[in-house]
Amino acid sequence: MHLLQACRVENELADVVPLFAIQIFPELAGQLFLMKEARTILTANGAWNEPIRSFPEFPPFECWEVTRNVVVTDSTDAGELERLIPGIPT
Repeated sequence: MHLLQACRVENELADVVPLFAIQIFPELAGQLFLMKEARTILTANGAWNEPIRSFPEFPPFECWEVTRNVVVTDSTDAGELERLIPGIPT
C-alpha cells in the first residue's frame, strides 16, 4: 500500500495499481483509466490479466460504468454488453 501512497503523479499509478489489482482480483482482468485534466477523455494507463474488451481511450460520457455506476467484467455476456453499450467489440 505504501507504493500507492508514494505515487507523486498520475502516470505512476499505471505501474502501481495493476500490482495491487491482480492481488485483490486474481481471476479478473482490468484496466486503469485516467481522466485528462480537461475531463474530456479517459485514457488507458495500466492493465492486469490482459482485458479483452476495452478501448485505448474514450470520452467519459461514453463510459457506461461511470454514468450508471455498474461494473462490467470479462465474463459479462456479450449479448448483454451489446444491449448496454451498442457498438462495443464482442
